[in-house]
Amino acid sequence: MEVSEICPVCNFETETIIHCLISCGLARDCWQRLGVPVISPGERGFIEWLEKIVGCDLEVQVEEVVVVLWHLWFNRNKIIWRNENGSATGIIGAARNCLTAWREAQVQTGEWGGRPHLEEKWVKP
Repeated sequence: MEVSEICPVCNFETETIIHCLISCGLARDCWQRLGVPVISPGERGFIEWLEKIVGCDLEVQVEEVVVVLWHLWFNRNKIIWRNENGSATGIIGAARNCLTAWREAQVQTGEWGGRPHLEEKWVKP
């Protein structure tokens, strides 16, 4: 399989981690909807951007940022492998649903002699 250097989401820019997850039009739309600052051209590096986001006092939680990052990458892979492209609304909605399911799966009950028991909410896709 031949791999293109061009972003499969916008079909315009060279695909880099910064472009794919932060500055591509779809990613930028997601971040703007969440109130997360988009990287400026003078900054370098994904880790630097993420550290700045973690250090910011934003209404959006770090967990939501991480799950949206994962869903942006998942959307990129769906374009490549299934020729399916999502919208910012769909990506954010799927990310929030995933985060809610993850949080609910973390709820511990004190059943069975105080041994923690996790209620399993996750279902294999």
